[in-house]
Amino acid sequence: MTGPPIPHIPNAVTFTPGVSPVGTLPTFDTWATIISQYVNSPILTQLALDFYAWLDQTANFDAFYNQIWNIKTATGYGLDVWGRILGVSRILQVANMPFFGFQEATATGFFNSFFSGGSASNSVALTDSAFRTLLFAKALANISNGSIPSINRLLMTLFPSRGNAFVIDNLNLTLSYAFEFTLSASELAIVQSSGVLPRPSGVSAAVSGYLGPADINGTAKAWWGSTGYNNAYIGSNVLIARRSSDNTTKTFTLQANGTINQADTFFDGSNYFVQQLYDQSGNGLNLVQATLANQPTLTLNGQNGIPVIGGNGTTAFMATAGTLTQAQPLTHSIVARYVNNSAQGPVITPSGGAIQSSFNDAGSHPNTHFASAGTIQRVTAADGAWHVLSDVFNGASSAINVDGPSDTTGINTGAGTWSAAAIRLFSDGTNVFNGSFIEGGIWAGAWSATQRLNMALARRGYLGI
Repeated sequence: MTGPPIPHIPNAVTFTPGVSPVGTLPTFDTWATIISQYVNSPILTQLALDFYAWLDQTANFDAFYNQIWNIKTATGYGLDVWGRILGVSRILQVANMPFFGFQEATATGFFNSFFSGGSASNSVALTDSAFRTLLFAKALANISNGSIPSINRLLMTLFPSRGNAFVIDNLNLTLSYAFEFTLSASELAIVQSSGVLPRPSGVSAAVSGYLGPADINGTAKAWWGSTGYNNAYIGSNVLIARRSSDNTTKTFTLQANGTINQADTFFDGSNYFVQQLYDQSGNGLNLVQATLANQPTLTLNGQNGIPVIGGNGTTAFMATAGTLTQAQPLTHSIVARYVNNSAQGPVITPSGGAIQSSFNDAGSHPNTHFASAGTIQRVTAADGAWHVLSDVFNGASSAINVDGPSDTTGINTGAGTWSAAAIRLFSDGTNVFNGSFIEGGIWAGAWSATQRLNMALARRGYLGI
């Protein structure tokens, strides 16, 4: 008769939490079960092995751990159990609208492809993957302190590698969750109706898709750009482009991603120019240039997938037919890049430059941006780099913000105003801007430091600056 070594030590397993595989058991040891005089009996041994196989719970423990206990691998019923533990449901409601800030090429929006059998119900049954995202969101919310930095970290954790997602403080006991990428229907349901995204007590929250300057700081007196003024402007006219191949023009509208359709067949590989920039504020102060030789260029995908409008430093500029009257306090907001350090570069100004936002005054101060309503105040702004600029004209309480953190306050830019003056882009009547422009506008009132910072952070995030 043969048997195990003497003294016999049964198979053993050491379990270390977080390291050892869960559910792994030692091989069944017949010598530890059957007394030695019967251990070589094939019948008894096989009965014991069969009995062990019938009662072995290893596969069940593995399945329980993988399908229920481990939230990273759980599926179906297991995730539903986690939902009951965390207090969230797999079934969510989506607001009764054809699209939520992400207008598609067809009028039905993305819900058409998401709901099978029509859209009579706006209930969304989340897939396992989407429900797992919701569960993680709830777990994160449970330990969040409700601050904006905390919520921003939560959003970027939930939607990694999707683009920018952040919170905007609207300064009126409301905040907006901003997503600069198109949310799927399930993602939209999570942020819109699950209630898991935290917010401070007493503060209401809303979800935004494309977030334009007017979504951040309210209504402008005039605003133009190759991007969108606000989310509500989607589908409306942005600009009229001309192509050099045959001088054909086409009007482009705002798409869901916050800019024009750069894949349009109009773009045939030739050179492109801007004939008109629509005043997206709705006040009718469209910037126009009918003379072909003086039209600014339009460069597709010039910055982070956004088309940019170019000034050549010699002839390119645009102007409004109508005039603007606006007393101080007022604010100019601009996104531009100045590339010529040997001449002054006006961006938004009336003819004569009585009040203007510009670069490199008199051509003798490179790497600076200046604001002037009669008194020049300059700040550092590197030539050749994109900048988000906010110029507040408010007498001795004026301010200039460059890219957010750089905020110069308590300066005197003078007492000049917009007085029944036509608005000019790229020219004050003497100097011509050489560089690139994405968007800009004029607001009544003096933006606060928080408003200046919010604008800079939001536009830098969207534009990749």
